[in-house]
Amino acid sequence: MPRPRAPWWMYPLAVLFFACLVLLAYSMFWGPERLAIDLECTTAGCVARGVEADGPAGRAGLKPGDRLVALDGMKIRERFYWSTVGANLEVGRTHRLQVERAGERLELELRLGRYLESWDRREFLDKFVWVWILVLCWLLFSVGGVIAF
Repeated sequence: MPRPRAPWWMYPLAVLFFACLVLLAYSMFWGPERLAIDLECTTAGCVARGVEADGPAGRAGLKPGDRLVALDGMKIRERFYWSTVGANLEVGRTHRLQVERAGERLELELRLGRYLESWDRREFLDKFVWVWILVLCWLLFSVGGVIAF
């Protein structure tokens, strides 16, 4: 007697889950490095509370207390705007970050490397969490595939 096949909807679901895993792995290693900014966002705008000196924002000259005004001409009014702008950052491209420092407007040049290039500067816990998430997702995908197919 032949084994019953998996339902048709499991195939597209498996493909979507696999695509999600590939995107996660890609962004983890080849995506843009994190800006290394601790932001405090209110309705008045976003202010840098902390800036890692060796991160992209620190290399560009951003300092704690700077208020972010715009990035590549897109105004930053609250955290949602920052998330939208941040999702469009490209590796290797110079971005124009406009900030307000002590009432004066400045334009900084922000350039991002690949996340993998900043891997050595990451803390052990950060590395562990990223790798653990990736391994756990692959494990779940494998177990799900064995159960379904």
